Amino acid sequence: MSLDKETDDLGIYNVENLSIRNSRFTDIQGSVANIYRGGTDESTFGPIVVVEGNQFTNTGLGSRNKTGASLMFHGVQNLRVSDSTWDKSAPLELHLTNGEPITVIENVVMTDTMTIRANSDEFRTDNVRYE
Repeated sequence: MSLDKETDDLGIYNVENLSIRNSRFTDIQGSVANIYRGGTDESTFGPIVVVEGNQFTNTGLGSRNKTGASLMFHGVQNLRVSDSTWDKSAPLELHLTNGEPITVIENVVMTDTMTIRANSDEFRTDNVRYE
């Protein structure tokens, strides 16, 4: 899901609500989701993203993957990633921007996967394991 085409950085974004639930992603060369919300307009409340109950295996490692991530979230205002596993995959990447974004990552296991990459530590984790 390439939802990163907003380029004017005016707080406009390509998706309001996105749910990725109970899915398996195997041998996906690019990012499963790349969501971009740029700008400094704090009057918008989205995007709102839920990633829950998923399995990512050998995902995001293709040489053409520009983000280098299995999931890339730039400027998402409300993000919850939970009850998911990564195995031999590219990391989850966060770029937290203006306002007070709510980002929670919980009950996640990352096996042979790099740690979460983020430009800020303004997100909450609970029960995130690296094996």
